[in-house]
Amino acid sequence: VDDSEVQVRIAYGMSPAAEEAASHQTMGFFDGLVELAGGGEVRARFADRAWQGAKATTLVVNWRPPARAARPAGPGTARPPSEPRR
Repeated sequence: VDDSEVQVRIAYGMSPAAEEAASHQTMGFFDGLVELAGGGEVRARFADRAWQGAKATTLVVNWRPPARAARPAGPGTARPPSEPRR
């Protein structure tokens, strides 16, 4: 895992048809999770497919990291002086 890619090894141990269906559901989950976390231009693909004979399925998800937002002022942070009370 890094700021713009994750590789997930999937091995549910099901029949080929069930493994394929579950892997696609997993792909959709990660796609949605990255979008909810602010990632953009999400792309997901299978590098390996257990239902086609690979030992395990490898899901690769890439995204554009969200822009870093400015941190809000907190305790101990310099702030402009407020107007005097009247």
